Amino acid sequence: MPLETERLRLEPIRADHADGMYDGLREPSLYAYQTDEPPRDVASLRERYARLAAGHSTDELAHWLNWILVRRDDGAFAGYVQATVDKNRASAVIGYLVLPAQQRRGLGAEAVAAMAAHLFSAGVGRLHAVIDARNAGSIALVERLGFTRTATRRSEDVIGGVRGFDHDYVLRAPRAGHAGVPKPEA
Repeated sequence: MPLETERLRLEPIRADHADGMYDGLREPSLYAYQTDEPPRDVASLRERYARLAAGHSTDELAHWLNWILVRRDDGAFAGYVQATVDKNRASAVIGYLVLPAQQRRGLGAEAVAAMAAHLFSAGVGRLHAVIDARNAGSIALVERLGFTRTATRRSEDVIGGVRGFDHDYVLRAPRAGHAGVPKPEA
């Protein structure tokens, strides 16, 4: 199901989204704080998106929700948001990426807030995000949306030859009668 925000349409991922995302995902700066690498070619990205569009792991213990961010004003691709929801909907691990040409406009916060509201309305109890401690932009985004840092630990990943630290963040579903996910400022 697509989600709408003031400036974005979050479209459930499809293989053909690879054509519009490929060039933006080739930017090396996107991989400064993660172990992923730029896609080799459009065909491999299409294959990856087709697997993600299936919506679940092969053992069906996790449900995958992935949306491509499309700007409503001009149809430009802006990035993606994703959630891996456990089988009983108790929690979801989230991720997000905003393409370099679309960064610093608040689109990431807008998209993550929409995804969080959708997940909470579907009964997910809490969201988790793991963020490299050097990634100031992502840290600011989740804290702006009300996520709470629950731990800092040595990372399992080596990025750029360095094993750094990760911050774990949690956002719990609002209780009945309480405000939901804060609405990000545009």
